[in-house]
Amino acid sequence: MSKPKLLVLASTFPKEPGDGTPGFVLDLALEQAKEFDVTVLAPLVPGARSAQLIGEVKVVRYRYWPFAQKLTDGSILDNLKQNQNLWLEVPFLFLGLWWALARQLRTWGPDLIHSHWIIPQGLVASLAKGKTPMLITAHGGDIYAINGGSLKNLKIMALEKAAAITTVNSEMKTQLMSWGLSESKVEVLPMGADFSQFASTKQEKIPSSVLAVGRLVEKKGFDALIDAVRWGLEKKKLPENLKVRIAGDGPLRAQLERQARGLPIEFLGNQSRESIANLLASSEVFVIPSRVAASGDREGLPVTLMEAAAASSFVVASKLPGIEDLVLDGETGLLVEPGSFKQLSKALAKGLSEPELRQQCGGLLHAAGQQFDVKNIGARYNQLLRSLI
Repeated sequence: MSKPKLLVLASTFPKEPGDGTPGFVLDLALEQAKEFDVTVLAPLVPGARSAQLIGEVKVVRYRYWPFAQKLTDGSILDNLKQNQNLWLEVPFLFLGLWWALARQLRTWGPDLIHSHWIIPQGLVASLAKGKTPMLITAHGGDIYAINGGSLKNLKIMALEKAAAITTVNSEMKTQLMSWGLSESKVEVLPMGADFSQFASTKQEKIPSSVLAVGRLVEKKGFDALIDAVRWGLEKKKLPENLKVRIAGDGPLRAQLERQARGLPIEFLGNQSRESIANLLASSEVFVIPSRVAASGDREGLPVTLMEAAAASSFVVASKLPGIEDLVLDGETGLLVEPGSFKQLSKALAKGLSEPELRQQCGGLLHAAGQQFDVKNIGARYNQLLRSLI
């Protein structure tokens, strides 16, 4: 018996597995492929192949711009903020997606559509899908940012045409319900992490080592981490042999590197998933200094937090919805006010100086995070998708 056909739409997608690009859409698609015939439709970016097979997932990338397609190489919102010229690509991205989606609907005939992000994927699919049932997953920035003019109404229109909606934390569900969406239509169902890989990676801990992972963009709050390191060293609250590593790349890299001059902070650039697992295993503290960006963009439930849970890491994180679902202050980690570099510095110092606290919190975080193993999350998504057929 043939599997139902599932077309997955995404804008952020790895060029190759484990290349450092957030891979949560691919991870979920691989789980979805256990019960569905899955094709992922994503924009072509520099260095990516137009078509490939990853496990049992077929990947098709569409061209929307005749030159280097930089708009979708990373976070669209952050790319637009850094380079206003990229706004020229926006209408072509919508048109390119429309054309590619129409072709898939005409030639392949999927039974279901799973659109990651409300805009552009959910909006374009809502207009082109016909009677094909669709699930929309909202990740955060697509809820809180770009709501000016008629954009919010367009988002609501797309969401109303979806058969079901998922989002990654309860606060985001409340926000969607405030737009008039039915509570029964919206389910809190985050992305997942590969617990087996991160739990099995073993490394000797580097003394006084701190790790941060993420795109170098405003909402990640790495500027606050740098301020925390500088203040902590000046006030002699942090150890003299402190070693801070930041894995990731993005539009703010040069600015952050200038800010960090003279400090024991190393910028590693994008790292493979295997490398991230090794970095987590060798670090005494994992830090998530996130904040709400000026655009309104913010974290949902960071996949890096789930990976840290899989690795039984000791976590210091910002007190934000989603993060608070997993990090309980003093129990599974330490929480600080977003942007408060002094609180962040003191929490880092506490974690680095108390090995028993690190071990206790790391173990409890691992146990609490088991629910976010991608195998469990994938099974829940598959159950939801089957109910839509």
